[in-house]
Amino acid sequence: MISFARQSGPDLVFCAVDINLPLALQLAKMLDRPVMLHTEYFLDDVMIVRRRSYLGLPLLRPLAARAHRGGC
Repeated sequence: MISFARQSGPDLVFCAVDINLPLALQLAKMLDRPVMLHTEYFLDDVMIVRRRSYLGLPLLRPLAARAHRGGC
């Protein structure tokens, strides 16, 4: 990935999920580029469930919230 990033010379490093943030920061530092975080990264601590848990479909959010709390 590092080799590909150096060859392609991106304008920024995109990070979609928090687990990838350390790698994104390391890569951004190596390439001297900014990191762009997906909005879900910022909303995870505010929302009861992550968007990918309910596929972004509002009708599925209550079901995903119940599952997140341990009930179905």
